[in-house]
Amino acid sequence: MLTCSKSSAFFFSGRARLLLFFFLAWGAVLSMRLLEIAVIRKDEYIRQCESVARRQGKIPQLRGRILDRNGIPLAWTLKTFTLHVEKKMLSSKTKDFPEKITDFLVSKSLASRDRIHEDEKVFSIAGLSPEALEELKNFSHIPQSASIRPSFERKTVDYKKVKEIIGETAEINAEMKGVSGAEEEWDSELSGRPGIYSVMLDRNRRIIEGTFIVVSEMVPGSDVNLDVSLSEILEEVEDND
Repeated sequence: MLTCSKSSAFFFSGRARLLLFFFLAWGAVLSMRLLEIAVIRKDEYIRQCESVARRQGKIPQLRGRILDRNGIPLAWTLKTFTLHVEKKMLSSKTKDFPEKITDFLVSKSLASRDRIHEDEKVFSIAGLSPEALEELKNFSHIPQSASIRPSFERKTVDYKKVKEIIGETAEINAEMKGVSGAEEEWDSELSGRPGIYSVMLDRNRRIIEGTFIVVSEMVPGSDVNLDVSLSEILEEVEDND
């Protein structure tokens, strides 16, 4: 028959009390920590989590028009759209999407092959019109990873002399800026100011529905009138010829 001496019983009893005290202390610390996270500093932790998941971006502004003395547009901005797909997000069922969507849009004269970009990571078609977007509704099996991004293209009256006067624009820091001619001279008036948006992204870097917030509104650029008329420009060209 097994027996236990008084000294052994006291030893085990003391160790049990020590373990009990340890678990009670650990439980108290854990409870205080949970109380701090769930109640005391809840709002602070929510803000910290959102700041990690949130991303900001620019809302592109519409550049102002360049008009002649009589108000005839010489340069203006056309809003278009870009279809963008990250290839790594394509599944086995949609891996041939780039080829099929290209044939679909080009056959309907809604896209130009020289506006298509494709490499190992990305496939995109730029310069799509609102009509092209409507037609996409009739195309089946568009992958969920596909996105439509708005973009702006600068257009000019198709005369060489007019284009020389107007000059050119270029994308600088994700904004359309004038780099020559009237575009550069009147850039501050034409540019406007981009807006700022904020969104939350999931682990696949896709926008979480309902998290889009406009931080600051976009301000479009102002129109500018040049001290010359389109007819005078064309007359000058004819005289030189």
